[in-house]
Amino acid sequence: MKFKKADGRLVLYILAGTLIYSVFSEFESVLSLYLAKITRNPGEIFSILLMINSVCGLVFQFILVFWSKHFKGEFR
Repeated sequence: MKFKKADGRLVLYILAGTLIYSVFSEFESVLSLYLAKITRNPGEIFSILLMINSVCGLVFQFILVFWSKHFKGEFR
């Protein structure tokens, strides 16, 4: 059985999605518990950090879309 090689853009999208998901899941699981122990108002700080994470995720996606348009060939 022969498999086709994956397009380089697909590999970049999967890697970017995995990175964004892992950062978001880290925020959801551990950071909120840690903030509750060290600050008086963890909800406000946690909300600000989630907003920053969302903005960085959007910027990262725009960068990947730009790179994928200029990316020629396959991912090696």
